[in-house]
Amino acid sequence: MAFQGFRSGKSIKSEAEGSSEELSLLQNSISNPGRRRRSYESAEEGELDHSGLLPTTTSTHRRHQFKFKKRSAKKSPTILVLTCVIIVLATLIISLYLGLIPWFDDEHPSSPINWKRPPPRNRQWSNYYGLIRPKKGSQEWKMLYPPSKPAGPLPLPNWIKRYNYLRSISSAIKIDSPLSTTWTTPQAKLSMQSGLAEYPEGTIFTSDQNGICSYRRASCLRGEKEDRGLGLQDIWLGKNNTWSINFDDGPLPPSSSLYKFLDEQDKTATHFWVGANVRDYPELALQAWKRGDHLAVHTWTHAHLTTLSDLEILGELGWTIQIIHDLTGMVPLYYRPPYGDVDNRVRALAKHVFGLTTTLWNCDSSDWSLNQTYALGDFLDPPMNGFGVQESVGMINGHINQPDKSVGKIILEHELSFESVEAFKLTFPNLIRNSWSTCNLADCLDLKWYQ
Repeated sequence: MAFQGFRSGKSIKSEAEGSSEELSLLQNSISNPGRRRRSYESAEEGELDHSGLLPTTTSTHRRHQFKFKKRSAKKSPTILVLTCVIIVLATLIISLYLGLIPWFDDEHPSSPINWKRPPPRNRQWSNYYGLIRPKKGSQEWKMLYPPSKPAGPLPLPNWIKRYNYLRSISSAIKIDSPLSTTWTTPQAKLSMQSGLAEYPEGTIFTSDQNGICSYRRASCLRGEKEDRGLGLQDIWLGKNNTWSINFDDGPLPPSSSLYKFLDEQDKTATHFWVGANVRDYPELALQAWKRGDHLAVHTWTHAHLTTLSDLEILGELGWTIQIIHDLTGMVPLYYRPPYGDVDNRVRALAKHVFGLTTTLWNCDSSDWSLNQTYALGDFLDPPMNGFGVQESVGMINGHINQPDKSVGKIILEHELSFESVEAFKLTFPNLIRNSWSTCNLADCLDLKWYQ
């Protein structure tokens, strides 16, 4: 029993050596404060020995185990990657808006025009240098589009690109190619005395092989025979017993009264719109769209198209399509040339560059003469003397009362004035009495509404 506390010489020697090492480390730490601080710092990730001064990792000295836990600021790799992606995308988007790098143009000119691409914006501090799209109908939104004068606004680059592509094909093929007629149809000049388009001497106005098929100068209409497979046929005849409700020149203040009347009759109409009027009266344009009316093109400034250059015609038609699409998301399929001023060159540009079909008429109301307060155009025809609402009503009723209904009516009417709208209202009951089937133009012809 006396020997139970006895330890072997080897154990005593080992413990003595350990104590000597600890004493040596303690003396060094006292004489070297910098090393002591490092020892304390290293102890944050280890354990303290019984002296509380020196770090140790041996199990023989674990009398007081104080573990210092360091809160690391480690971030998830996924979060870092997402952050980098967001920064790159934001930089790219800002650069695109600011014009530091061009839009990626994946359109080939052989494809239909992409109307979803927005018009160029005014880059100012007020709209964060173009980063914020203006509200539809706002003054800044209106500034995205051309003014109402002069005629022939500058077309956008992608329209010109498609035009040049089609011209190159026509130049190579020469015969019966998309824009072959633009090589042979001359540009006319507008007479400010007569309001007519004047062509070079010797121009053939009819639909002959070498003719330009001018509707205004020769009442030339391009049917299947005259078309010769180029896809430039006109629309001017209705189907049996149909009366196409359609109006030119809107939207304008008188349009509101027209929409209300159409609501009361539960009818829709086709509107051949002037683009500059859509810009100036966007709330009326949206009213027509929301009530379910059919929208078509009547140029941007109500100009004589045959007197304009090819690029000016692109501007007149293209900008009207663009603003209708920007408001409604729809791409019009039909257009009506102001004054009926159209020839083969205009037909080819409208059809092959923009996909538009020329739409004319087979009966008239002459209601344009009633009041021209809101009239727009490069030449205003003088009003007819002694021609009022009742005279216009008489003309319309004359067409309604015709017994032969085998050919439907596509009438020329306007929402240009309160008087012209009144003439339509006064004659509509007679349409019902005579059992005409009334509908918008596309429905009356069983055709698509839009492209």
